[in-house]
Amino acid sequence: IFKNCLEERKKLLKEEKKKIHIHEKNLFLLAANYSFSSSSIINLIRFFTISKIIRDTKPKNIITTFEGHPLERLIFFASSKNNPEINRIAYQNTFILKNQNSMFLKLKKSFLPDEIWLSGTIYLNKFKNIFSKYLKIKVLGSSRKFEMPKKNNKSSFSKNVCLVIPEGFYSSTYDLMKFCIDYSRKYSNVDKFIIRIHPELNINILFKKYPELSNYKKFNIEISKNFDPKLDFTRCNICLYRQTTLVSQAILFNLKTFYLVDKKNINVDSIFLIKHWKEYVYSAHDLMTKIGKFNLSKNKLKDLQKAKKLCKKFYTSINYNLINK
Repeated sequence: IFKNCLEERKKLLKEEKKKIHIHEKNLFLLAANYSFSSSSIINLIRFFTISKIIRDTKPKNIITTFEGHPLERLIFFASSKNNPEINRIAYQNTFILKNQNSMFLKLKKSFLPDEIWLSGTIYLNKFKNIFSKYLKIKVLGSSRKFEMPKKNNKSSFSKNVCLVIPEGFYSSTYDLMKFCIDYSRKYSNVDKFIIRIHPELNINILFKKYPELSNYKKFNIEISKNFDPKLDFTRCNICLYRQTTLVSQAILFNLKTFYLVDKKNINVDSIFLIKHWKEYVYSAHDLMTKIGKFNLSKNKLKDLQKAKKLCKKFYTSINYNLINK
């Protein structure tokens, strides 16, 4: 492993000497310095481990996720080195962000799969435009296909109830809960905030990290205990979110959606493709104003239908014929 790191460092330093522009020279110097980083060593260990598994098991097909992670590229590369006949399949099963670029890098063929299977049709044209010359693009669908509500009950709401969906990070959960607490201190046009804590997070750890959140009940905030999100959708008419796929299903249940912008960080809006029905909010006052102005007029109903049409494309029914092949 260390021999590989040393050889790679020598190659990068040799390339650096050939460059004229200072930015290119600095890039190669930086890469050379990272040749002995812990992440580089870990990835080499992974490469040799994956290669051994491939040699021992002799698989005909390899299926991995396709989210832009380096590990995915390592799996493709290890399989092409050890057995070029293996059919390498990558499955795109998450929403793509506006500034997400790693999965679309045009690398050497050995770092690419033979086929990309999509969970829906919403990104089909994007993938075809980038990859169709190099590999096959197919729509597998997903078991996560959103269910449509049986009836629309949003017109029966006399008070605003807001469903809050943070990312699966403690910091993001803190940001949204703190926002709701501050909002309740200042404004009264939201009767209750219902927060869905990501299932991978521990509430006790959250309150230990951020003890100032522990008195949330005083501010009309409820932490949902429902495993099924549909039970929360039917209780709410508004949704406040960050980076989450669940917001698309909230739209199918007719919730008016608001993305809380973090001015200090890049946009992580998971439904940035949706231009209708969703609105960006920048402060508690901004949200209060936009909630106050909102009403389900004829034009807004058209916006909702457009948003729903796109949401249905994120996850489509599973194409079992593709699997059986």
